[in-house]
Amino acid sequence: MSDGALDKLREAIQQDLRLQGYSEKAVLHATAPENMGDMPEYNAFGVSFNDAGGMMTIWLKIEGGIIQNATFTTEKGDAPVACGSVLTGMVRGKRLEEAARIKPADVLDELGDFPPNQAYAADLAIEVLGEAIKDYPGC
Repeated sequence: MSDGALDKLREAIQQDLRLQGYSEKAVLHATAPENMGDMPEYNAFGVSFNDAGGMMTIWLKIEGGIIQNATFTTEKGDAPVACGSVLTGMVRGKRLEEAARIKPADVLDELGDFPPNQAYAADLAIEVLGEAIKDYPGC
């Protein structure tokens, strides 16, 4: 596919997401996610599955009780991608205790408008973050 065709496809997907009720910030996180992929130098890892068959993983690099880096993967849908992308940005630089207090509503607030039927993705992202924090030695 040429660059022009890819740009048109991306624009069509973004427009569809806007029509579904995604904010511009959520659209950008869903179509150009940040922090997506595994992390070779991690020291905490979490994985979680939801009832709809979705899966998310998160890798954390923690030093001195502070999250230095966070990445994620997911295999299903725009909503989990947007939530994983924004959450990994939210936790960087936070103490583990602060990150553990982040709620699904905080993720949704950060994203702005988000279709209510897709809010499960914020629950999934917070669940997997909790699993990664529990995986960190000493937690």
